[in-house]
Amino acid sequence: AYLVAGRVALGVLPRNDVLVAERFFDEAGGMQLVLHAPLGGRINRAWGLALRKKFCVTFDFELQAAATDDGIVISLGQPHSFALETVFSFVQASSAQDTLIQALLDRPMFEIRWRWNVTRSLVVLRRRAGKKVPPHLIKMRAADTLSVVFPAAQACPENLPGSLPGMPGDREIPDHPLVFETIRDCLVEAMDIEGFQTLIERLERGDIRIVARDTVEPSPLSHEMLNANPYAYLDDAPLEERRTRAVVMRRGLSNRANTVDDQIGALDEDAITAATEEVAPVVRDVDELHDALLGLWIVPEDMGLRMEAHAADWFEDLAGSSRACRLTWMSEGVEHAGWVATEKLGAARAILGEAVACAPMIETPAFAKFDKDRESAIVKLVGAHLDHRGPVSTRALAAELGLRIADVVDAVLALEADGGIMRGFFRVGSGGRASSTAREALDRASDSAALHDIEWCNRRVLARIHRMTLARLRKEIEPVSAAALQRFLFRWQRVAKNRQLIGADGLAQIVEQLQGFETASGAWEREILPSRICNYDPTWLDQMCLAGHLVWCRLSPRKPAAEADATESELEPGDDSADDRKLRKGGRPKKGDRRLDRKLVAPLRDLFGDSYDLAEAGAEAARLAGGSREDITAAVTKALSDKAVPIRAVEVIASLVTATAMLRNEAEDEPDEPDNIDGPNAAEPFAQGSLPAIDDALVGVDMIDGVGRVQPADTAARGINPGVAKRGNDPGTLSAARQYICTDGPTTVNRTASNPGEKNGGADHGGVRSADAAGRAINPGGLSGNVVINAINPGVEKRGTDPDALSSARQYICTDGPTTEGVNRTAINPGEVNRDAINPGVEKRRGTDPDTLSSARQYICTD
Repeated sequence: AYLVAGRVALGVLPRNDVLVAERFFDEAGGMQLVLHAPLGGRINRAWGLALRKKFCVTFDFELQAAATDDGIVISLGQPHSFALETVFSFVQASSAQDTLIQALLDRPMFEIRWRWNVTRSLVVLRRRAGKKVPPHLIKMRAADTLSVVFPAAQACPENLPGSLPGMPGDREIPDHPLVFETIRDCLVEAMDIEGFQTLIERLERGDIRIVARDTVEPSPLSHEMLNANPYAYLDDAPLEERRTRAVVMRRGLSNRANTVDDQIGALDEDAITAATEEVAPVVRDVDELHDALLGLWIVPEDMGLRMEAHAADWFEDLAGSSRACRLTWMSEGVEHAGWVATEKLGAARAILGEAVACAPMIETPAFAKFDKDRESAIVKLVGAHLDHRGPVSTRALAAELGLRIADVVDAVLALEADGGIMRGFFRVGSGGRASSTAREALDRASDSAALHDIEWCNRRVLARIHRMTLARLRKEIEPVSAAALQRFLFRWQRVAKNRQLIGADGLAQIVEQLQGFETASGAWEREILPSRICNYDPTWLDQMCLAGHLVWCRLSPRKPAAEADATESELEPGDDSADDRKLRKGGRPKKGDRRLDRKLVAPLRDLFGDSYDLAEAGAEAARLAGGSREDITAAVTKALSDKAVPIRAVEVIASLVTATAMLRNEAEDEPDEPDNIDGPNAAEPFAQGSLPAIDDALVGVDMIDGVGRVQPADTAARGINPGVAKRGNDPGTLSAARQYICTDGPTTVNRTASNPGEKNGGADHGGVRSADAAGRAINPGGLSGNVVINAINPGVEKRGTDPDALSSARQYICTDGPTTEGVNRTAINPGEVNRDAINPGVEKRRGTDPDTLSSARQYICTD
């Protein structure tokens, strides 16, 4: 696309045998000349220095320039007006090396290599008396040596050759080995003198084709040179003072597709018309008509009548008061008529002759005498008309002014030499510059016959037209309003009225449009899909997932705890988003937070039931056996091999169950954090489900729509009593019960209610789960009933329990802080309910000795 856009802008891509010259205006009113020459940095650096020297000598004006591997950029000033294709002939092969030597004497490359040569030849020592000489002293001594060997290299600019008329233009190079070696290093190492001379010779022979383009805006190929790095500069101007910084470039590529030569660089017709009207004289009365005559010198009669509807009467008034007169003359067999102010009568007669007919016939006043020759008067006349009009060809301007075309050609060439006007092909269809050789371009530029159809325009007017054309191009890509963008987004996203899709096919299109977009799982079927599909049915999405057409996943990891806390503070209490995003205080997420949300697998469980349970059982068995991800997947696939489950559904179930098992393994591998069970907030980890045994407790319990269900196959094996009844109790009772569940050995914890045969007293979340071998018991599913802790069962033998310690355990079941009322602690008799303490006759005590309290916590055991 980059090369295509460059070809569209220039009409051709530059190569080794095709070089392109591009010229355009910048925002400061100056012009930038870009030579597209992919010849390498060394050749382009030599060519750029030689061209810069030629511009300086020809126009007496220092230029900023830069050279890269792909071309040269030269910042032109106001006086630089020339035929663009002639730039390839500025440097001649016969004088290329001499011009380059004169150009490099003022460059830093010469000074640096001179310092290197004088130190390498030991003329300037780097070490003296066993010590290194400071670099700034070496630089000073090298400069002193240069002033002795080559004085002209550091002479005053006013005394340099060529600074005064009659003085030779080049500095004489002394015959000194150090100077010779330094110049050779510059020509051979920093530049490629042989390649540069070969390039100039090929241009003169016509082996290289050249193309010249005046463009409205810089081409994409010129951006790299306009933004060149400081090491590419060929002058001393710093980065902040570069004239190339005044160029405004596109941030993207143009979408134009025309490559017709006569359209490349053509200006907008509306811009030309608008600029012509702006610079044309404004005539509203007789005095302003007289001012127009003074500014235009000679006004053709047809032009004068077009200035204003009453211009004819005003001309008669001016003639009656002797402030203007009407002239008639013959030119190339055609009669012409025009009006001239009395103050310009002497110049008009110098152009048209003293015998020109004048009405009224008056003598030239003394103050209106024109002392210069006829050619100067024609230059003034042509320049005045070009100042107040748009682009015009030489032929059309000569016919309008009633002058010979040769006289007009000489006048426009003189104005171009002064930098006042510029030549080119500014209109569509006015002709283009076909590729040619440098010799042909030079001959065409000096051929008077070839200049008849070239258009000319005042530099100031042309810059205004360029700005208007560029403004029109920028308006084409102007951003739309926010309201228009919003309307487009509504239609594009199928949210606007009458833009929704229908059926499962419409769902497939919406998913294809939104694929990769991540949002809350519940928002898809609650907000996103129903707003885009008419009469949305959730079963459509399930069918596409089961068929394997769609896959869902989490793209971004969970937020860190600090960020989640900051987000949580902005949400209302009880909000679903706040509950989902809660993370524990203390930095990184804990194991319980890394589980997959098991609500997401509810549709598969509802559809396949026992098959999904069997898959989970196989995955858990493989996980506990230490199997890898592949082993777990193989176990799930084997478990479902005998079931009537579609192949794609087997793959989906296997991926989900395997991911759940691997996350459980990853959570168990993390080191357990010590649980602080002291203090008033000791029950908080239990309430949040954060103990290390939480993943073990997950086995055997499935979450379907938030309801715990005990697996029948695992009940007996894990010592879970499905008949446990739960009664509603306050949160304090539950926290206290969770806090003190522990064993004195590898004994299974048995959590029952006051009456094992009693029904569930209102708990929504069942799920009695087994504890691990260490005696840690948790309730991730959220026990909400009245929990009774059977501390001691007389019918069960106590293992390794000291009677005194057991007595302490019975006596000191309490917390470090305020004791929660209502905790049922059944002592010797399980059927007996004691709501106050272990022994009804024993008062609960606070602030118990730590050793005694530790023993109490240690020996709470169950049957």
